[in-house]
Amino acid sequence: MGTFFADYIGDITFPDNQSGSSVKYRQCQKGAYWAIKAHKTTNSNSPATISLPTGGGKTAVMMLAAFEYGVNRALIIVPSDALRGQVVDRFDELKGLNEADAFSGDTDDLEVHSHEGRPTTEDDWESHTDADVVVSTPNSVSEVYANADEEPLVLPPDGFFDLLMVDEAHHTPAPGWREVLESFDNLPQLLFTATPFRREDQPLPGELIYHYPIEEARDDCIYHEVGLDTVIGSDQELIEEAAGTLRSLQESNNQATLLARTDEISKADELLNTYSNETALELRAVHSETENNRETLEQLRDGAIDGVVVVNKFTEGLDVANLQVAVFHEPPKSFPKMVQIIGRLARKPVDGAPATIIATEEAVQSESMSEAVRQLYRDDTGWADVADELISEYLSLQQTDSSGGAPPLDAVSPDNIRPYKTVTVYTLDDTVFEPFADDSDFDVGETDHSLGYVISTPDSVWGCITTTQESPTWGTDTILQSKTYNLHLYCSPDDSDLLFEYTSDSRRAKKIRGTLVRDQTAVSQIEGKRLSKAMQSLSAPKFRAAGMNNVLVPSGTQPEHKLLTGTDVQGAVYHSDARQYTHGHVFASFDSDTEAPDSDTDESESTSSTSNTRGISNTTGSIWSNSKGGLSTFQQWCVTLAEKLTADREPAIQHFGTLNQGDSVDILDSEPFSVVPFPALLTNKVEVQDPSTRDWNNVDLAIGLDGPVQTPTSSVEVCVSVEPVNSSIQCTYDIATNQWSGEITDYQFRLPDVRTHSSLPGDEFLRKYPPRFHVDANTAVMGGAKYAAETTLDEFDPSSLIMSFQPDWSDYIDEEAKEKPLWWEYGPNPDANLAAIWDITPTESVFSAMVEILTSEYGEEEYVLFCGDMGDEIADFIDFRKEEKQITFYHCKRSYSAGVRVNYFKDIYHQTLRSLRYTYKHELVDQISDEHNRSIGSHIIRGKDIFEDIRADFVPSEWDYTICGVHPGLKLNFDPEANNENVGRLLSECTEQVERYNVDFAMVGAGDSWK
Repeated sequence: MGTFFADYIGDITFPDNQSGSSVKYRQCQKGAYWAIKAHKTTNSNSPATISLPTGGGKTAVMMLAAFEYGVNRALIIVPSDALRGQVVDRFDELKGLNEADAFSGDTDDLEVHSHEGRPTTEDDWESHTDADVVVSTPNSVSEVYANADEEPLVLPPDGFFDLLMVDEAHHTPAPGWREVLESFDNLPQLLFTATPFRREDQPLPGELIYHYPIEEARDDCIYHEVGLDTVIGSDQELIEEAAGTLRSLQESNNQATLLARTDEISKADELLNTYSNETALELRAVHSETENNRETLEQLRDGAIDGVVVVNKFTEGLDVANLQVAVFHEPPKSFPKMVQIIGRLARKPVDGAPATIIATEEAVQSESMSEAVRQLYRDDTGWADVADELISEYLSLQQTDSSGGAPPLDAVSPDNIRPYKTVTVYTLDDTVFEPFADDSDFDVGETDHSLGYVISTPDSVWGCITTTQESPTWGTDTILQSKTYNLHLYCSPDDSDLLFEYTSDSRRAKKIRGTLVRDQTAVSQIEGKRLSKAMQSLSAPKFRAAGMNNVLVPSGTQPEHKLLTGTDVQGAVYHSDARQYTHGHVFASFDSDTEAPDSDTDESESTSSTSNTRGISNTTGSIWSNSKGGLSTFQQWCVTLAEKLTADREPAIQHFGTLNQGDSVDILDSEPFSVVPFPALLTNKVEVQDPSTRDWNNVDLAIGLDGPVQTPTSSVEVCVSVEPVNSSIQCTYDIATNQWSGEITDYQFRLPDVRTHSSLPGDEFLRKYPPRFHVDANTAVMGGAKYAAETTLDEFDPSSLIMSFQPDWSDYIDEEAKEKPLWWEYGPNPDANLAAIWDITPTESVFSAMVEILTSEYGEEEYVLFCGDMGDEIADFIDFRKEEKQITFYHCKRSYSAGVRVNYFKDIYHQTLRSLRYTYKHELVDQISDEHNRSIGSHIIRGKDIFEDIRADFVPSEWDYTICGVHPGLKLNFDPEANNENVGRLLSECTEQVERYNVDFAMVGAGDSWK
């Protein structure tokens, strides 16, 4: 039995561990691999579909899958003999991985077999015993394709294969292909296709786990432009046009090739003769009755021949990089076949010249081809960027033929555009807005399709309308879509460094803004203090709403946020709020006397104090009014706002001037000793969308410095860790501008309880929920400002946190014992009795010591002890003392030499705040029960029956809660003002935040264990 993929796993560089290497995976390959890796954890054998663009390197992803699964022998199913040979050749040399410099081993030991014929005995499979990979077709492994007089098909014995992969999987709804999936339903099944949604409107089996959009393939240079040439006439005219087009292309790329498509073998042979007799082109036919198809395709790849004449499915999997002309003697009449051909043509050739489809006008106007192209567009509107002429031809036909078609955008009158006065404000530092720059050569006609339809606007305003296709929210993978229109306006007033952006689609706006600004890296969201100037000159303002953010440490009486609403909320701001809070957003109504030029009034309303409103949001850098206006009004409003924002006055908000806005900070003079995420990001789960897979995941966030910091510095490198998806996101925080950049901008984040599901790009998310950089024990930098700690440490005694029991650790473990027992590293046997393992585990680790200590301390009571580190971790251990109605969460760290060090406590701090989300909630006992019953490693060590009794009558509010940090090396008998201020500050902060939830915080430290 082959063991190549297990033996050589050390020689493969996977996409998740290529940091700093020269490995060259494409983005779509990375995303597909991560999706497969995630799917593998489900232990599901149901089919998983991976959709990659034609030419996106899916064979290399198959190779990665074989290594990821550690297969002994994989079976790959392809639709044709030609593709079978192609896959065998690529796998035999691991070509895709070697091209990416991802494999450093030797492929001499790799056995890749081509499976041909129909096995009718188990002995027929014996010839493949030494194979690592077997490549076959449905004809060889499906009874559906057997002739009446053939002997019955015999499948391989159980265990012969341990992974099934299917190429060109859009065929799988067909009976023969479906039988293949059913015959191997005991194996993990991965289906690869460029057309994941349907085959003649039939759904594919299983689950779509990854889809790479066409627009991204275009941006990633996998695809390039495909043009359309039409001729009047039939085959003769097509041949003449094709010959001329190809010869022209070969002048710059002598390996440019041609594909002529028809639908019958007899027609293919006739066309081959015609091409040979009437042109100087050297072509070959490729279909089921021609010999040496494999050699013919090799010649085509090498440029040894000019092209091929193919029939139907022989276009599938055709791996020819310089295929630049497709001649439709018989056009594709279905969506999958159209995708195959356009996908092959769109692959970028050596010279970058556009590919061309040549067809007769009669074929272009045929209903079958028309529907195939329209379905292509409905599948992914990104095809319009690739095959613009082809798509436009059919969309224009559709609009001409249908009285109910959407009207053209140029029919929209600018006079009828009346957006809400809502803008995000950016500063243009050392850069310009291209449409208005004196030295700009900006030409709308030369920009990309992301700009949509550009509208006529007043001076200093630029605008466009974009369209997107959206599926209904009540279905998945439906073919139903509707068109949505979005407006984007930009105003850059003269003599101003500001850019005002209105958009109804923030994701698209980011791309448009990047196109229109000369240097995107020099654009930053306006700083909060400066933004407050927009509220300074309001006449008789009455504040209707104010959101205040806690810039220090949340506690029981001082929450993370305060939201004040009413008719005059400034009266509710107390002097005690001055040090603790800064404004997040404010909204006010005002008299119009001094504000008429701003036109904050709706044009359709009379001017009154109630119809003038304005609000600002510090975290989003936005200004808004509850009114609409035309484009001229929008322009005047932005110009007036620019005057206020650039005025020479101290920034402040009327009646809110006493709030703590911190001190401006441009650099860090000392390296932060700790980075603490915004409290809400620890006490809640966060949802993150992976940019490769577009999947949303519930995660825990951790934020830390990405290496040492050389001070003084104006920026720091930060790493955002996302668990449990094992992703580390690199980013840079610019202190002076309060801006985040780097990989973080590619991710979308949201808090699950914000059920509007309005997500934010990572940089905006961290601006809204800023982490706290502790630069010393009394100072923190957050949101671009420096804040002094509200409390001193002179009255804080760390020894008061010591748990009711303090073991002598030297009775159990060595001073530098590991955190977990040895068997933990390899994962427990899923069939083992995990509770019993602890009884025979030597007491050599912190975990095993804690089990013994807690059992000894409380074991005589009605007591439950749960080990939760292997699941969706609530804590390492959780115990229930039934009589005392006490629940304690324990977070344990490995032992080190005794001392008082920041690193001993930082992780405990973060994990403690995460546990708060389970206090006073029934979710706690439900999740413990779920994790114990799922056999994922988390388990109840003691008192399972007692736990079931507790769960049956569990009322969360009737119990007391304690969160306990455990570190056998952390000394707690220290003076926090005597050279240990940093540790004291973190312990003090953690205690304050936990007690805010009416939960106790305690520590089990070193005690006198290591004298």
